Amino acid sequence: MKFTKTTVASSILMALLAGQASIANAQTAVKDDNPSIQSDFMIDAVGNVINLTQSAPTGNALGNEAILMQEGDYNGLDITIVGDANMVDAEQLGEGNLIYGVVTGDENEVTLYQNGIENDAEVIVQGSFNEVEISQMGDGGPFGFIFNRSINDITGDDNILIVDQGDGGNWANNSIDGYGNEVEITQTEDWHESYISYLVGDGNEVEVDQGGYYNIASFSEITGNDNEVKLESDGEYNRIYGYVYGDDNSVDFEQTGDDNYAELGLFEGNDSSAEITQFGNFNEATIDNLSDNSDYEITQIGDANSGYTGSIGGNNDFSIFQNGDLNLASTVNFDGFYNLVTISQEGDENTLLAEAGVGEDGPSGYYADDNIIDAEQIGSQNDAVIRLGGNIDSNYNTLEVAQVGDLNVLDLLIDGSENSVDILQEGNDNWIVGDDAYAMTITGDGMSLSISQVGNDNLVTGSMSGVGGSITVNQVGDYNVATITQL
Repeated sequence: MKFTKTTVASSILMALLAGQASIANAQTAVKDDNPSIQSDFMIDAVGNVINLTQSAPTGNALGNEAILMQEGDYNGLDITIVGDANMVDAEQLGEGNLIYGVVTGDENEVTLYQNGIENDAEVIVQGSFNEVEISQMGDGGPFGFIFNRSINDITGDDNILIVDQGDGGNWANNSIDGYGNEVEITQTEDWHESYISYLVGDGNEVEVDQGGYYNIASFSEITGNDNEVKLESDGEYNRIYGYVYGDDNSVDFEQTGDDNYAELGLFEGNDSSAEITQFGNFNEATIDNLSDNSDYEITQIGDANSGYTGSIGGNNDFSIFQNGDLNLASTVNFDGFYNLVTISQEGDENTLLAEAGVGEDGPSGYYADDNIIDAEQIGSQNDAVIRLGGNIDSNYNTLEVAQVGDLNVLDLLIDGSENSVDILQEGNDNWIVGDDAYAMTITGDGMSLSISQVGNDNLVTGSMSGVGGSITVNQVGDYNVATITQL
């Protein structure tokens, strides 16, 4: 390695690598146990069982309606309806299927369909005008001993829940509390798991689509109103985790391939969006947000790429694009506003870190506002570490970095206001570092630095400090050295 990365850069990159190792171990884990549905009514059963209890208020005009049908052996139905104008339609075909349901309220519609072996469904509804559709078709998955199961709890009015499970061993559990929420789960093929563990609020829309083998999508919490969450996995051993707290947020994750990992680690705020797209295998992407009106996008095409972006502040727009294999990219913005960060990497084993207003030990209260960072690396094994903010404010900065070629290195630290830095490296083995292999330091106001290197093994080293000034370095050829010092 040509240079020593900053403490922040090293720690984040090490965390990304450690995360990949832990993910690889987690992907091969054995399918965990899943909570069972209520099945006490089948303890003494010797064949098919139907238990139906209906209770309506005195003098009701409509009454409840239940259509229950069983064909096969040892199927069990236990339905309780309390209220008026409710409709329950349940059909069981096959062996050992179980349905347990309690509907309390008015004008709810529940449709349950099972065709196969040992499909289990539980539905608890408390409220009115809710619609529930559950379809389970499977016979135990590829190994024949893990079966479809769906446990659902709805409290509130005008909610819609649709669960469609095919083949075998798929699990889908949902808990909904609020008004006008829509949740749709589609699981084709085998062994998928979908968990919307705690949805509280109004007007939220959740869509989960899983195809292939043993994909997991789990959101521990969605709290707020009018959030949209779409999770799609097609392949094997893909994982999606996250939670949302706030209003009018949009989450869109798409995975195509095997062993990919996407996480919404911390997402609190309003009117923000998070998008992760993964095409390939063993990719990892994480987004953290504590802000309003921020947009995040990570696109990974290839294998074993790692991407991270996160912010505390508002009106941020972060984008990471990785095309190739073994790329590492991280954008971090703490305590800043109106930042625009775009990172594009094309090639293999590139490393790029961009930060704003972050201290060595985490969020420091420093500000790096109205910054625009645009960094692009095309080639192999390029390193770029960019950091804005330090002991003083760093505002109104514009930084553009482009590295085209092999084994280029950039480590830059900026402190000050109204800076504009434009750096281009094209060729092989170019360096831009500080003295003693530490990051180049730029401190001051109103400075403009432009560096262009075309050729092989060029080196620029030094630091800039002061108010005002402009430095331009242009090197064309081989083995050039430039030292920059301005105080």
